[in-house]
Parts: sequence; structure tokens; C-alpha cells
Amino acid sequence: MFDTVDVVESFSTYEAPAGGHRMSLAFRCADPAAVDATYASLLASGTNSVLEPFDAFWGQRYATVADPDGNPVDLYAALGEA
Repeated sequence: MFDTVDVVESFSTYEAPAGGHRMSLAFRCADPAAVDATYASLLASGTNSVLEPFDAFWGQRYATVADPDGNPVDLYAALGEA
């Protein structure tokens, strides 16, 4: 999945990287509960939260964590019927 800066700014703040990443990874989870469980598991292992899980207006359960280098990693799943 690819998001434009406009899409990201519609639900979160965005600062253009200064010498860092220009992309992030997004991982589809099986369902909304899996987003929450994966997010909680990653935080329990020491991963930093960027954006807590929430039900996005575009129809997904969505969350963001940071990888060890500070790059954003998104978790998502469709809400309701896919």
C-alpha cells in the first residue's frame, strides 16, 4: 500500500525526513483484533509507538510503530466485511 503525504496528513502529523527515510512499510493483519494484538506485542518487546490503533475513516483499523532505526511501520486491517 502506498500513501501520499496528503493522505498521511489527513490523520497524523507529518514531518519530511531530514536525511532519513522517505517511505514506510505497511503490514496487513488478518482482522482488527490482530492489529491491536500485534501492536501490543511489539510494544511489549520494546518497540516505540508512533500512532495507537484507531478505526480510520477510510475503513481500516490502523496503527504505527517505529522500527529500531525510527522508520514508521504501519499495521492495518479492514473494518467489517472486506
